[in-house]
Amino acid sequence: MRKTAVSLFLATAVLTGPAEASSGRNAGYTAVVANMLEGYIRPAAAEFAAVAGQLPPAAKAVCANPSETARQQFADRYANVIRAFGGVSFLRFGPLAEEDRLSRLAFMPDPRAIAERQIRKIYAKQDPTVTGAASLANKSVAVQGLTALELIAFDRDGTVRLGKQDADGDFSCAYAAAISENVAQIALETEQGWSDVQGYSKELLTPDAALGGHIHTPKEALETLFNGLVTGIVVVKDQDILPALGAGMEKSKPNRVPFSRSKNGIAYLKAEVGGLRAAVTAADLAEALPEGDAYLVRSADFEFQNVLRLLDEVPVPVRKSLEEPASYDKLKATLFGLNGARNALAGQISGALGLSGGFNALDGD
Repeated sequence: MRKTAVSLFLATAVLTGPAEASSGRNAGYTAVVANMLEGYIRPAAAEFAAVAGQLPPAAKAVCANPSETARQQFADRYANVIRAFGGVSFLRFGPLAEEDRLSRLAFMPDPRAIAERQIRKIYAKQDPTVTGAASLANKSVAVQGLTALELIAFDRDGTVRLGKQDADGDFSCAYAAAISENVAQIALETEQGWSDVQGYSKELLTPDAALGGHIHTPKEALETLFNGLVTGIVVVKDQDILPALGAGMEKSKPNRVPFSRSKNGIAYLKAEVGGLRAAVTAADLAEALPEGDAYLVRSADFEFQNVLRLLDEVPVPVRKSLEEPASYDKLKATLFGLNGARNALAGQISGALGLSGGFNALDGD
């Protein structure tokens, strides 16, 4: 069986003295971080920036010529951005955490409809400061991102309303164009933040307490990534699915599934879970574990696959399908797989790697 520097780093503690063991473990931690960074995070951030850059022209096109073709093209471009965003939304640290980019991209959860209330006030005043990307970026996070765009561009039945010739038509188009440009800019800044070798990536790959950053050791760097992964699972379960399930099918609230208004709810959930799974795969954790513990990574992947399979079986749109017992039960069953993946990562795998921490950035919120 192939033995790399990564797969041997835990065994080093037994075969060498304390200094050498620490060096070996640190090299192993850094290798896993580099794997995830190069194999998933940077490519996913680049994909997000690329598809987000296609949103502004689509928004402008549907307003200039509100044909069915233009509306469908806008809906498709928006769906692409939602899927790409879902793949990076667990990265609640580094570039997405800086300048409040994550909340500016998507204000959620929003159980009290804060965004909707603020947007109504904007329309009542016809506030000109939301019609330019630069000024919009200084407004409330609730009114400048993808969740706000969904509210103004889609009707409750999921059809595109952008471009309709009504009293607010021109204002909606200007506002939507500003949101689209703002989202594209934030996505670009996120991609640049991850691709900059002297930026946050450097803090992860070559942490140095003397530099005053938040990450002081290679172990803390890997713990940061684990925290993001586990928190991502918790968000999918506790914020995206459980509120929608409610206390039972009769009391379900399918509108609480993110981006379900635009019929992208299931696609977003699949992108979240698929992104988490792909990130874990890219990290190549099996190579960093003792031979007898490599199965733990397969166990986590099995749970992710089960969740994705169940989501595939929930028809779109979820706002209608969740009224059916079979679809409701499928979505509810995903909770078991999410719990299994969380336990595998936060408990078994992290323990085998010698990591510590609560691995949930939402604790205490």
